[in-house]
Amino acid sequence: MNHETIAAYIADGKAVLGIEFGSTRIKAVLIGDDHAPIASGDHTWENRLEDGIWTYHLDDVWAGVQDAFANLQKDVQANYGVTLTNLAAFGVSGMMHGFLAFDENGQQLAQFRHWRNTMTAQAAEKLTDLLGFNIPQRWSIAHLVQEASQYKSQVYIEMDDKKINAKSIMGMMSLNLSEGTAITVAADGEDESEAVAGVEAFLVANK
Repeated sequence: MNHETIAAYIADGKAVLGIEFGSTRIKAVLIGDDHAPIASGDHTWENRLEDGIWTYHLDDVWAGVQDAFANLQKDVQANYGVTLTNLAAFGVSGMMHGFLAFDENGQQLAQFRHWRNTMTAQAAEKLTDLLGFNIPQRWSIAHLVQEASQYKSQVYIEMDDKKINAKSIMGMMSLNLSEGTAITVAADGEDESEAVAGVEAFLVANK
């Protein structure tokens, strides 16, 4: 595509937008009909350590997307002399094993956990020994067992006629959980309400 063709392509709203939430930058890239980048913009950000968890605030996400897109619009205007107002489609890519979970009203359900979090050493070590395969601390199963293990109460995952100790690596792996599986989180102890809420939030965020 030559310069004039690209300008007309953008003005006609035929370009596709890709947004990537990276660890250090949010990137907005405009793609032409030959699948090659034709313009880009980005926003630099940094995760923050709060209550022992590397995370981003939801406000950071919205502000970052808006800034990256604004910089993309500036790039389009500077290089092609047209204003980016319409798109044919857009897609979003998240970073590695990080996640953000929302309910049907758009409210955030659980604190974002960045892939750099390394507070699951105990669970990751047990999984590695059990499977004979290196399980990084950032993998979800390690985080689930670690989430349950931080509470004083006994925590259980109930599915069909099974009641599994959520602090047990072997037990949790035996459930073979998958998206759409109906389960119940139960707890027994002095902080049982907090335990149930915490594990449920984790499961929703990782469904």
